[in-house]
Amino acid sequence: SLEYLGADSIVDCRIGEQTVSVRTHGRIKIEPGTQVNLAWSAENVHFFQSSTGQRRDDLRPNGAP
Repeated sequence: SLEYLGADSIVDCRIGEQTVSVRTHGRIKIEPGTQVNLAWSAENVHFFQSSTGQRRDDLRPNGAP
């Protein structure tokens, strides 16, 4: 899915069986099912507890501060 929020767009991307929500600057135009390449810095990753929706600050990817 793609949701334009004015300054940013939220794109739901599927990686295998997982869905990742990605915030990108501005308005983008892509069709559902379009293959995209994703890259991000470790410090920009956030993990959430699936049962509560709470952010997990105790989990950090390798290389993140």
